[in-house]
Amino acid sequence: MQLTTLEIKGFKSFAEKTTIHFNNKITGVVGPNGCGKSNVVDSIRWVLGEQKTSMLRLEKMENLIFNGTKNRKPSGMAEVSLTFENTKNLVSSDYKTITITRRLFRDGESEYLLNGVSCRLKDITSLFLDTGVSADSYAIIELGMIDEILNDRDNSRRKLFEQAAGVSKYKKRKKETIDKLKGTDADLERVKDLLFEIENQLKVLETQARKTKRYYELKAEYKGLSLLLTKYNLQTYKETFKNLETQKQGEEDKKLELEAAISQAEALLEKEKLANVDKEKALFEVQKKLNSLVAGVGEKENERNLLNSQIKYALDKKDTSEKQIIEANDSVEKLKVSIDKLSIDEASEGKILEARKNELTVLGTELNAIREQHTSLKDTLTNEQKLYTEKERQIFEFEKQLAVNRSSNESLQRDLLHSEEDVQRKRAELEQLQKDFEQLKIDKVASEQRLNSLITEEETKKKEIAELESSIEKTRQELTTESRTLDAKKNEFDLTKSLVDNLEGFPESIKYLKKNAKWEKEAPLLSDIIYCAEEYRVAVENYLEPYLNYYVVQNMHEAVMAVNLLNDASMGRANFFILDEFEKYETANSLQIEGAKAVIGLVELDSQYKKLGAYLLDRVYMIDDSVSFNVSQLDTQGKKIVLLSKSGKYIRKDFSLSGGAVGLFEGKK
Repeated sequence: MQLTTLEIKGFKSFAEKTTIHFNNKITGVVGPNGCGKSNVVDSIRWVLGEQKTSMLRLEKMENLIFNGTKNRKPSGMAEVSLTFENTKNLVSSDYKTITITRRLFRDGESEYLLNGVSCRLKDITSLFLDTGVSADSYAIIELGMIDEILNDRDNSRRKLFEQAAGVSKYKKRKKETIDKLKGTDADLERVKDLLFEIENQLKVLETQARKTKRYYELKAEYKGLSLLLTKYNLQTYKETFKNLETQKQGEEDKKLELEAAISQAEALLEKEKLANVDKEKALFEVQKKLNSLVAGVGEKENERNLLNSQIKYALDKKDTSEKQIIEANDSVEKLKVSIDKLSIDEASEGKILEARKNELTVLGTELNAIREQHTSLKDTLTNEQKLYTEKERQIFEFEKQLAVNRSSNESLQRDLLHSEEDVQRKRAELEQLQKDFEQLKIDKVASEQRLNSLITEEETKKKEIAELESSIEKTRQELTTESRTLDAKKNEFDLTKSLVDNLEGFPESIKYLKKNAKWEKEAPLLSDIIYCAEEYRVAVENYLEPYLNYYVVQNMHEAVMAVNLLNDASMGRANFFILDEFEKYETANSLQIEGAKAVIGLVELDSQYKKLGAYLLDRVYMIDDSVSFNVSQLDTQGKKIVLLSKSGKYIRKDFSLSGGAVGLFEGKK
């Protein structure tokens, strides 16, 4: 393998793309200090994967990108490519020319290329692992390395010899293998922790599984009983509800009939009330007219009394005037007599005559005044008589009108009497209707009481239904709680199942064959095909422990194919039971041992695995822990037998006994 070309672009002081060709004519690169000779060595070391900035004489990795000058912009990327000619096939590659490239961008991104194809640093390191070419190889000597080698600083001389001898690649592989082993040990520790946790939880899970199974059985039983109870209750409720509906319908019909009768009675009563109201209105109008007429008669009587008083006063005044006239006439007569007497005595009594004449003149004047007064009184009397006559005529008219009004009033009184009789009759009918209405009310109250009792019974039934529903809801909540618990257990089961499906704790050979598509995937392990009751599992598993990881295949071809796959992949060893080989196997007759049971009769196997089970469990017997047998003392007809204790505490053979404590995880495979 020969280095032919080195291309540098944007690396440290190489701003432009620089290509250095290494051929037979070039033995070295020379130049003054600071011209960049050491940068060539740094570029080779960097492209081969150097990650330490101190080895590249830098503070940080981005400083190796060309930073620019006053007249030139800085580069955005540093790129170095190395080209080798694979003339002696030292590199395991199909290419004769191999070019490795490394790029670094200012944003910190970097990439590796192998013949223009993106790859990893590990790919490049693996490619040149056996060639002695690497970032820390002594094929690249920089300043100070000669002193380190001579002084043997940090065992540098040994590293040089190991690289020259080709041992370093094995040391690197050893380191990688040790790291893998450490990782495997860590995984094993994790598996042990998982197994420990699983063992701690398995008994709890078994208890919970039994509880869950019992729960589902009780749930199914409860469901059946609940359905029967619900069906019975529903039938009873339906019958009761149907009877209640019938009674309710009858009561509602009666109620409707009563309401119809009440409505008719109320309508008739309203009709009578309307008729009575009309009659009362007519009676009120007649009474009003009568009251107005009575008031008018009273006023007229008052006027008549007033007129009678005035007439009486006028008559009294007339009588007084007549008396005065009579008295005046008497006085006149007396005066006439006196005049005659005076005339007779005129002579003797001249003086008396003059006096009398004066008196007569005075009396004449008084008489004229009295006559004038009399005339005035007569005129007043005439007017009073006319007024009296007019008043009498008015009184006659009023009496006539009063008689008419009395006749009308009597007629109205008769009508009113008839109306009162009608009202009394209607009141009697109304009282009868009210009595009927009260009776209907009583019947209605009784019906309502019956209806309320029915409603109470219905409420009681509803309460019972509500209690049943609450009980069902409580049971449903308990079911939900159990379902949640079951979900939690299912999650735990799924976790355990995932461990089983992923074959945690199985050898790598078993995992490899299970996942290898070139081999028959359906081939089971012995632990997958055998089953027995729980009380015998520990004992059977302890006895079959060496064979539980054996694959059960149909023929020799499948076993050979699996062995070849494991050998080609260096994935360890595996064991196989070949079913075709058991076709010629003859099962032996089992012995009858008192107090012991043949294990072959305690396990369950499919028909195709019967002879395999007979081969593995031939002459194997199960005994109780309390029973003690001496194998050598048994009549075994020259056959070796094996005794297993039911708890799995020990396994007894002719010349050996194995046993001890039983772990929590045993009996679970």
